[in-house]
Amino acid sequence: MKTYRSPRDLNAEIEKVLKRRPNLAVSPLDKVAEILSDGRHYSWLGIYLVAGTRSGGAATADNTPGKREGTEGRTVLPIRLGVNELGAIEVQAESGRTLAGEDRILLKGVAERLAKYLHGPGRYLARKAREAAAEQPATPQSRGHQPESERAQERSLAAGEGRR
Repeated sequence: MKTYRSPRDLNAEIEKVLKRRPNLAVSPLDKVAEILSDGRHYSWLGIYLVAGTRSGGAATADNTPGKREGTEGRTVLPIRLGVNELGAIEVQAESGRTLAGEDRILLKGVAERLAKYLHGPGRYLARKAREAAAEQPATPQSRGHQPESERAQERSLAAGEGRR
């Protein structure tokens, strides 16, 4: 059941999840998505990992692959450590409008925590996403020569897509 909770409470619970010893049975990213989804009024939430290698400042909230045509009101926040993009949090408020300032601040903080986690104890999650992407057959977009800026960024769903 959804209960609107303060950012302080959500951050404390997320911090506990990310400090626990990694558990292969339950992804910490699933748990973080569940905490955010249950504690705020989001109609949709997804946490993605970058499956390919991508660095540099090119990927922003406006050109992250999660930003699709016809998805007004969705916000994509990169999970980035330095210039290395590790993933993204994609969310839509229940109202269908853009997120309030408090929610943006909350999600930016969560994205920073997840970046540190994925660079440290959660490295196995990023590795699993890369391995899963390598097992998938090449798409017509990824074949042939294309400038890096025009290639679709490979992503693997990590947690929480479609949570309501």
